[in-house]
Amino acid sequence: MREESMTKIESIQASIGLTVKGSTSAEGKTAGQMFSATLANALGSTPKVAMALPPVATIQHTQFDLPLNLTAAKIWQQPSINERALGLRAYRQELLASNIANADTPGYVAVDIDVEKALKTGKSKDDVSLQFRLPAQGSIDGNTVDMDVERAQFAHNSLMYEYSVDRVKGRFKELDDLLKNTPY
Repeated sequence: MREESMTKIESIQASIGLTVKGSTSAEGKTAGQMFSATLANALGSTPKVAMALPPVATIQHTQFDLPLNLTAAKIWQQPSINERALGLRAYRQELLASNIANADTPGYVAVDIDVEKALKTGKSKDDVSLQFRLPAQGSIDGNTVDMDVERAQFAHNSLMYEYSVDRVKGRFKELDDLLKNTPY
């Protein structure tokens, strides 16, 4: 039965010009099995796949003779732009909440980050520099927090965070569906 499934998979891969070769880990679990279990824990379901990509897979597209040497580990080492956006948006939300909390603190200077600029330059929340917000109208005590601006920025950032969460969730849902529909 297993050999028959493997033959079907290999024939499908050959028909689209894709070859996948690899080995299982020392514990006998493939990267696909480990990923499926991790994903199932995150999504709150049980994994329904017996096997998927091995931990070390060489993927080669033979139709165009363009070898793409990838490993399963390399694919997951670099976070997607939406995953980086989640970290930056969460950090910005903390900064905006701090600004709102310190609205009555004398001498407090409102801080913010430019998420779009950080994403374009590939920076993470640890690498991004803080920007100090200058108020449209100064205050006597030196506080630069404008509550209307902070609330608007907080609401906008919340919506963008939710959008990024939905995008990342959709990416993992697609991968989970792909693994569930694997014929072995």
